[in-house]
Order: sequence, then structure tokens, then C-alpha cells
Amino acid sequence: MNAPETLPLRLLLVDDDPAAMAETRGLLAFLPEAQLLEAGSLAAARRLLQRHPVDLAIVDLGLPDGSGLELIREIVADAPREGRNPAVCIVQTVYDDEDRLVAALAAGAIGYLVKGDSPALLQERIRSALAGEPLLSPAIARRVLHTFVGSAAPVSIEPAPAAFGGLSPRELTVLEQVARGTTVAEVARALSVSENTVKTHLKSIYAKLGAHTRVRALVVARAHGLLRD
Repeated sequence: MNAPETLPLRLLLVDDDPAAMAETRGLLAFLPEAQLLEAGSLAAARRLLQRHPVDLAIVDLGLPDGSGLELIREIVADAPREGRNPAVCIVQTVYDDEDRLVAALAAGAIGYLVKGDSPALLQERIRSALAGEPLLSPAIARRVLHTFVGSAAPVSIEPAPAAFGGLSPRELTVLEQVARGTTVAEVARALSVSENTVKTHLKSIYAKLGAHTRVRALVVARAHGLLRD
């Protein structure tokens, strides 16, 4: 019996800035076997998606005929075709404010990248997204944390029973690395351990902090002084 055919990776870039499109196209050179589709508007992207389901979409927010958020919602809601897994979406934009970040994540984006980050960093983030790992640019991650912490009123969060004194020194180190916006792969390299070891530490951290997501764990940790600024 023949093995099932592996479908080629298919990526969609949506940006109305030719220079930005060319730069992102260059970043994707590390995926030489991937099929690359490009669109400069919502309408063009929709036409492509009708004919070619994708695995990953990198979408700018400000498009000439609407917001990239509309397209992200449609891609996320669309059922997988051609035996593919559900498509994942990344926002890549010049905007680094919290309102757009929250809107992008609420629309279903798995990550939010800011144009101008280093090419190596962007490539690492794209690899992580293809593996299904949520991601933020480091600057965006820091902004989110400081937004939750605030500068005047304390954050109202019920204490996690096992959190205080419950995190091991290694778990605290992993938490600090994650707070900088690093990926699991980057944390593993920094600590000279396997990615599975990092994931095990994260599961333990989440359980001790009473959190189910990375952002929630960081919010709780910041609110209770478990992370240094």
C-alpha cells in the first residue's frame, strides 16, 4: 500500500507594500519547498484562498480595501481542505499597540510580529508558528505584561495556592525567559535542555499558578511579584 502523499507547505502573504512583501518573501527563503502565494488586498487574498487552501497566512492589518482582521477571521473559521491541518495566521505590521494586538488575537491570529524585528528573529517566530506555538515579538510581549500590571492600581487576581514558594529555581528561570517573549526552542537553547524539558517545566508552572495559557501565567506571576522587571 502506498504511503499518503505529503502536501507541500503553502503560505500566503497579504500586504499592499511591495517593499515589505519583498522583505517577507526573502525571510521565507528557509522554506524552499513551500508554495508562496501573494496578495495586496483582501479581495485578492480571498480569490486565492478559494482556489488554494493554505497552511500559514502572514497578514498585514492595514489593507486598501479593509482590515486584515477580517481575513484572519475568515481563514480561521474555514474548514481545512485537501487533507490539510487548520491554517494558522500571523499578523505582521508596523503597529505595536495593545489594542491592535488584542484584536488580532481575538480574531484568531496565533502570533503578532512587528515589522523591523531582526530577520533571524522573524524566521524563528515563523518556524514556531508552523509548529502551532503561539508567539509575540519580544517588544509586544513586554507591552502586554506592563499593560496588565499597570502603573497605579494593582491587578486584582486571586492568589494561586501553590505559587508562592512553589516554583523551583529552574521553573523561575523558564518563566523569566518566557516573559521576554522567547519561544520554547529559544528557551531550550538558552538553558541547554530539550524542548520537551521546557514544555514539562511550563506545564508545572501553569499548574502551580492556576493558569491555562502562557499569557495568564505571566499575568499572575507579575501580579504577585514572581517576575523581575
